Amino acid sequence: MHELQDQIATLEAEIESLSDRAERCRKNIILAKLGTLAGGLVLLALVLGLVRSSPVLLVASLTAVVSGIALAGSSQSTLDAVRTSIAERERLRTEIIDHLKLRTVEMD
Repeated sequence: MHELQDQIATLEAEIESLSDRAERCRKNIILAKLGTLAGGLVLLALVLGLVRSSPVLLVASLTAVVSGIALAGSSQSTLDAVRTSIAERERLRTEIIDHLKLRTVEMD
């Protein structure tokens, strides 16, 4: 019985750690999308002539767009893998809890 409780505690700690990792991935995705948007807006401003053309600005805006797309894609893949890991650990935790055959205590 004590071994099962330890397994449950370990799984809950892993789920918590993975949830923190998932939150970081979500934040990275938001920042990547903002970077892509900012780079795209600067690129659009350059094309429309709203800002003075500069090779450095052009390269920086293109870099922001491409890097943002790559970071968002990578972070999304990681987030999907983390969500799968969380679901698996939650399934294992549920199986262990069901194996314990706990009883519901009624309060009068």
